[in-house]
Amino acid sequence: MTPKYRLLALDLDGTLLDSRLEPSAATRAAIADAQAAGVHVTIATGRMIRTAQPFADMLQITTPLITYQGAHVQTADGTVLYDNPLPADLAAEVVELALAEGLYIQAYIDDELWIVERSPEVEEYLGFSLVDIPVNIAPNLVEIVRQKPVTKLVWITDPTELERTMHEWGERWKGRLEIFRSHDHFGEAAAIGSSKGVGLAVLAEHLDIPQAEVAAIGDRENDASMLAWAGFGMAMGNADRFALAAANYVLPALSDDGAAYGIRHFVLGEE
Repeated sequence: MTPKYRLLALDLDGTLLDSRLEPSAATRAAIADAQAAGVHVTIATGRMIRTAQPFADMLQITTPLITYQGAHVQTADGTVLYDNPLPADLAAEVVELALAEGLYIQAYIDDELWIVERSPEVEEYLGFSLVDIPVNIAPNLVEIVRQKPVTKLVWITDPTELERTMHEWGERWKGRLEIFRSHDHFGEAAAIGSSKGVGLAVLAEHLDIPQAEVAAIGDRENDASMLAWAGFGMAMGNADRFALAAANYVLPALSDDGAAYGIRHFVLGEE
């Protein structure tokens, strides 16, 4: 069997992982069969390298990973293919505004978290991980992000407040930063040129695979860029409106093994 696509990018949360942070048996089997057929399978996630790697290991994925919403692409041996940190002045602006508005915000520096103080928000975030994440407490976080390269920033708040920040902050830093949501409670800021679509393009070029032979599956606003860039983009049945609008096809939902269906039907060409 000759696969229809040679590179497949898969989002994690809401696409591969259920509420227990596990892929289903059907999804695991489909990924294994795709790799056995010669497909390069990668993970494209907003997660850090250290929290994405355990899932790659679980699924025996050795293709370079797209992490931090596409701001960082790295091989299994640690070779960096792409790294796009925020400009220091803009990182400081975002942190300063978030703190002034009473919002919790965390910075990602050298694959570690930096926060002003421990809070329920960071505990919620850490609950999404299978591994321990180093957490650095820095009351002077604004100054820290001026001095150290920041891969991305995340603020955690309720959906109503998040919607406000998406609108207001999106306008404030339009054309200077990528502002998007990755979860009902999570807003993110990254450097221009940081998106899963950009990360996927970098990886495809590295593997010498043309755009037309790339497929992607996702479910969120932060997946829309890679669904649009891929030769064939698939949105999960549980996807938000941004992912749905960017996709070529809508799969069954996560609860119905949509990713497994997409891999078998479209990537492997099984009937």
